[in-house]
Amino acid sequence: AFEKYVDETGWANVAPTGNFIKRLKPDFDPRSYGYTKLSEVIATFKGSFELKKSPGKGNVNIVAFRPVGSETDF
Repeated sequence: AFEKYVDETGWANVAPTGNFIKRLKPDFDPRSYGYTKLSEVIATFKGSFELKKSPGKGNVNIVAFRPVGSETDF
């Protein structure tokens, strides 16, 4: 899912990535792992992924992630 949605800066938006995962595996639910959002699940893998939040429209935050150590642009 990351490879499908990664942008030219090396980050993938969590929202479309989550939608893609849901289409591939309809029974996936972050609540099964004790979380309410996919970004919370990703955050538990601090050694593997890093998250960043940026302001979107209104009160919405855009959450993106990338593998740790992939600081270079794609």
